[in-house]
Amino acid sequence: MPLSLSASASLALTLLTIVNCLHFFAGGVAPGPEAPPHTCSLVMVNPSPDGSSAGQGPRLSCQGAAGEGGLQVAGGALWTQSGVAGQGALTISPLPEAETDRARLVFTCGGSVTHLQLQHSVLSGVQLSAKGPLLQLLNCSRVSFDNVTLSGLGAPSASGSSTPFGAVRVARTAAVRASRLSCTRVTGFRSWGCLLLEYVAPSGSEPTLTVSDSSVLNNTIGSASIDCSTAHGAVVLGSAGAQQLSPGVRVTVERSAFEGNVGGCGGALAATCDLVGRPGGLGTEGNPHGLC
Repeated sequence: MPLSLSASASLALTLLTIVNCLHFFAGGVAPGPEAPPHTCSLVMVNPSPDGSSAGQGPRLSCQGAAGEGGLQVAGGALWTQSGVAGQGALTISPLPEAETDRARLVFTCGGSVTHLQLQHSVLSGVQLSAKGPLLQLLNCSRVSFDNVTLSGLGAPSASGSSTPFGAVRVARTAAVRASRLSCTRVTGFRSWGCLLLEYVAPSGSEPTLTVSDSSVLNNTIGSASIDCSTAHGAVVLGSAGAQQLSPGVRVTVERSAFEGNVGGCGGALAATCDLVGRPGGLGTEGNPHGLC
């Protein structure tokens, strides 16, 4: 996969892997003219084990075109309980049973919603899920993260639990922008920790990832998952298209730090196809939306 990377002098990428092997399944959307974003904010903070910090949420509010033909939201039991959905005409549907985990949340763009922006949001102290990513953003041609914190997300403590997936998956997108994103101390995951970005090729232009004023620090893959064929690290780029992305994904990183991340291959940033359809990767058991 061709990948062009530009970065400011302040960037520290501790490990980067690029594998020229992108050939996934079809589907998704290509970006049209820039549209005003549909914005959502969410908060879910579990209390610290020592009681030094209190919990918050769960809370979710959205503004823009929601409901039938617009943005669809589905979640686990923590999100569907009364009082969670705040401002905006938003209904959170329950996830199908096979995908259900209490803390999981799935956004699906449709209709006039093509640009989804997650802003002023926090996920902290929450257990990762073996059913799939904690947060999924699907079919949005453009996705933005602004002032989003992912912190202290870890594997379930129960013995015998499957190694969980990472925090956030964006699928069938063409442009991702992250500003003031902080992802720290995500541990015990398989495949990826912070962001898995699956791209389609937009008509007439190349897919993009732009990261600015952000920090991706001290995220560590589960020890049983360290294998270059199935596991990477904090941020992973792939393809959701039937054909190899050409000319590739343009990655721009400015005023950001990627440090202390431990993974299989590409502890900080990896571009690869290995996550799809491989044992221990994002196979059908963790990807019930039909990409694999």
